[in-house]
Amino acid sequence: SKQGKWVEMGSLITDEILNTFAVVGPPNHVAGELHRRYGDVIQRINFYAPYASDPTTWSSVIADIKSA
Repeated sequence: SKQGKWVEMGSLITDEILNTFAVVGPPNHVAGELHRRYGDVIQRINFYAPYASDPTTWSSVIADIKSA
């Protein structure tokens, strides 16, 4: 922000808003939630985590998505 109020801006985003635009939850719930929301509508997906994570976590999520 031009005023440097990044922390303040983050506090304006409620869980409801976040969950509208992102799938939020533990890795073992991601595939099910994506399938519930989008069914057969999506053909591609991209993952983003703002932190370092174990690649095997994403491997299991991808396997879950493919099997859904």
